[in-house]
Amino acid sequence: MTFFWGFGLYPVSTFAQNNTSQPKPKYSYPQEIVKAYLNGCSQRSVQEGLTQQQAKIVCQCTINRFQSRYRLDQFLKLYTQAQKTKEPPDEFVDVGIDCATQLLK
Repeated sequence: MTFFWGFGLYPVSTFAQNNTSQPKPKYSYPQEIVKAYLNGCSQRSVQEGLTQQQAKIVCQCTINRFQSRYRLDQFLKLYTQAQKTKEPPDEFVDVGIDCATQLLK
């Protein structure tokens, strides 16, 4: 079963069962960006079948990974690209796979 998280564009094939240690983000995004991401991610994840707790775990993992890998301008560029093409960029898919792998441990 495939679930979509974030802004409804990024597949994660997992039911999140365990909270894993999250890396400390290298880049800090403005709180309103993080909050908007987490809200959209959680809503979409629940619509796709995750529980509230599972959605919280997946969404927190992905935003932490984004902040660890991408400066805000890079993240926004990738997000804008995804909105235009309606397809997740490989960089976002990589983050989703990374989180799914970590959550299955």
